[in-house]
Amino acid sequence: PEQNQTYTGCIMVAPDQSGTLTQIYATSSALWFTIRFPQNYTADQKYKYGALGPGKAIAGVKFTVPRAATTGTNLSQDTYISVEVQPKAATCSADLFLDNKKVSAFTDNGIEYSVATSSGAAAGNRYDEAVFAIPGSSPCTAVRYLIHSTSIGNYDPGTIKEFDKAGVINEFDNIRRSLVL
Repeated sequence: PEQNQTYTGCIMVAPDQSGTLTQIYATSSALWFTIRFPQNYTADQKYKYGALGPGKAIAGVKFTVPRAATTGTNLSQDTYISVEVQPKAATCSADLFLDNKKVSAFTDNGIEYSVATSSGAAAGNRYDEAVFAIPGSSPCTAVRYLIHSTSIGNYDPGTIKEFDKAGVINEFDNIRRSLVL
């Protein structure tokens, strides 16, 4: 009764505003953060983003959408959201995470982001990426959305349905908003 609460060993977790983010990922390393994500997503703690070229891999944690989200649609199974860090960055900007010099500012739920986007297509595949870096974070931290889909025209009519891109982005937005550094 005479002891003060110290909260030693406790973690801070954002509330689940959507009611769908039932899982919590927490790390206690130097890259400390917590984030919420939906049931059946797969977490990969050994993830490294490698599209910037040799020697420029970015470490992080990737959360891949569940197979149920891709079955019967043109959404590919390697679609994911990730939390990544650039530990040696002097300033934190989205262009450190995506080879794109077009960076814009974006504020969501009172948090300011540096945002870069990229889209590409090849051999019937489409790749849409968005990076939300958090200026002032240390280490420099960003959330990446990678949405990989195939052209709906590659399939016989009626065999699959087009995935709900707005729904995937909305789910990724909810996950991003749950990030606590």
